[in-house]
Amino acid sequence: DLSQLISPLCTNESVTINHRLTLVKLLKALKVEVSPEADLDSSMLAALYETQHEIQTILPEFKVDKSDLENNENKWKLLEKIVAACNTTKQLLDFYQLVQKWEEFEEEKADNVDKNCILVISYRMLKIDSKGKDLIKLIDNIDCLDLFPQEVSELLVSHCNNLGQTMLMVKLVLQLQKEEKYEQVLEILSDQPSCDPECLKLLVSRGLVSRVVATPLYHQLVKMVLEQEDSVGEKVVEQLTQGGHKPQAQTLQMHFEGVPVGLKTMASVVQRLRKGNNNNK
Repeated sequence: DLSQLISPLCTNESVTINHRLTLVKLLKALKVEVSPEADLDSSMLAALYETQHEIQTILPEFKVDKSDLENNENKWKLLEKIVAACNTTKQLLDFYQLVQKWEEFEEEKADNVDKNCILVISYRMLKIDSKGKDLIKLIDNIDCLDLFPQEVSELLVSHCNNLGQTMLMVKLVLQLQKEEKYEQVLEILSDQPSCDPECLKLLVSRGLVSRVVATPLYHQLVKMVLEQEDSVGEKVVEQLTQGGHKPQAQTLQMHFEGVPVGLKTMASVVQRLRKGNNNNK
C-alpha cells in the first residue's frame, strides 16, 4: 500500500522539510491520506511543512511547530513573532506571500484595525524603511481590496502623511483607488518639480491623464511615454481622445506610428503639444 510506504517518511524528522513537503503533496495529488498513526492529515502536514520550509528560507533560525497552525489565533501569534523578527522589507514581502496561502486567515482579521495583516506588515515595513520603497509592492500583491477595507487602509495613508512621506502617500491613494482623494493628490503633484515613473503610471492606470493635460505633470508623462514606449502610451492616447484632447492624442499617435526625423526630438514633440493646447483655447 502506497500510504503505508510513504506515510512514515512524511513525519520522519530525519527527512528534510522540503522533501517531506514533496511527499505529502504527492499523497494529496493521489488522494491518499497519511496513515492514522501520523496524527495529522495530509492537508495539515502540507500546510505545516510549507510554512516551515518558507520560514526557513526567510528566517533560517526561526522554528514553527504544528501547534502554531492549529487555528487562526495561533497563526496570529505566529505572525506577530515573525513580523517582529524580520529585519528587511524583502523578508516581509516574502512572508506575506506565505500568509496569503493560509485559508480564511486574512479574511477573518480584515476588519480589525489591530489585526489586519496588511496593516501590521506595512507598519513594520515603514519602521524598517520610512521611505517605504517596497510598500507599494506589498499593496500591489493584495488579492482583493476587501482584505484592506477603507477604514483600515486610511490609517496607513495617514501614517505615511504623518511620517512626511508625501509621495508615498500619493502613491498609496492611487494604488488603493481612493477616488475621493484624487483632487488632493493632483494638487500635490502639480507642485512637485518631478514625478517618478511609478507615480506617473499610477495616474494613467486610474484614468487621470485628461486631468493633468494643463499641468507640468503632462509633459513629464509625455517624456516617460516617449522614452519607455510601452503599453502605457496606448492608454494615454486613449484617455486623451476620450477627454477631448485630440491634438495631443494625435501627436503621440504619430510618434508611435513613426514620424519624420525632425519631429522625433522631445523639444519638437513638446512644441507640437503646446501648439495643440493653443488650438484648444
